Amino acid sequence: MVKKASEVEFFPYNSRHNCYMVINDNGKLEQIQHGVDNMKELYEKVKNNDSDLYIVWPGRYRSDLFIVDNLELFAEAFKIII
Repeated sequence: MVKKASEVEFFPYNSRHNCYMVINDNGKLEQIQHGVDNMKELYEKVKNNDSDLYIVWPGRYRSDLFIVDNLELFAEAFKIII
């Protein structure tokens, strides 16, 4: 089940434990390396509707999959100027 990141009060967007994935218009899955420069590029790609952004947030006993449904919160976490 995919959850919405906006439903978590303080989603840890910039946690180094997260796994970032993009599914583009062609259905291709791409893992994104963590890093501020990569996150800026990722933000622009998703903002331009070329891709959907997903984050796997690992937990102690299970990992959950989230879709980033509020791109502004993602940008704020990485201090990306909108």
